[in-house]
Amino acid sequence: GVMFWCFVGIEAFTHLGEEFKRPERDFPLALLLGVLLAGLVYWACSVAVLSFATYGDVHSDTTALPRLFEQLLGEQARALVAVLGYLACFASMNVYIQGFARLIWSLAEEGRLPASLAVRNRQGVPGKALLLVVISCALCAVLSATLKLSVDDLIRYANGNFVLIYLFSMAAGWVLLRGIWRLLAGLSTLLCAALLVMLGSDALYAVALLVALLLDHLRARHKALA
Repeated sequence: GVMFWCFVGIEAFTHLGEEFKRPERDFPLALLLGVLLAGLVYWACSVAVLSFATYGDVHSDTTALPRLFEQLLGEQARALVAVLGYLACFASMNVYIQGFARLIWSLAEEGRLPASLAVRNRQGVPGKALLLVVISCALCAVLSATLKLSVDDLIRYANGNFVLIYLFSMAAGWVLLRGIWRLLAGLSTLLCAALLVMLGSDALYAVALLVALLLDHLRARHKALA
């Protein structure tokens, strides 16, 4: 199960396509190499953890990699693991925040969000959209702390969102693609639907957000037609 979720969020990378000088060449290559490299790293880590049995209970499961490095390289390896873990988390958060800011900027460019969010600075960065994302993240962090939500709770809520996004993406692929790609998109749609059902009550948060967005869209459409 852990290996499956290692690739969750890879779609955030697509929002940064404009950052490439030659996106038609570099973007697919970077995406493919990134997926292969991530898969190799996660596979190697999983094999190592299973081989050295640095897991088994709640405490050891959350510290499996530090314990593994400690066994292999000694006590000093803990600092190395801490630095590597921080850099990995920082890189992931950077992609998420920058990608989400680009998505907001793109929607503002299309007129789906306030035009002020489409403004970019001299470096081409959508500053207002980026500021909105950072403030939203800070508010969510405060809300999580106030409600005393654990990391496990947040992961469960996020899982439903990811699966729902992939479900609609694959369904769109089934409609738009042709040939073998359409069959693969259809198969992926069925798998995502099955996974959403398997999440059970953990998917209710994502479904509730979807319903709220649909109601808001219908309200805005009705207002525009009135």
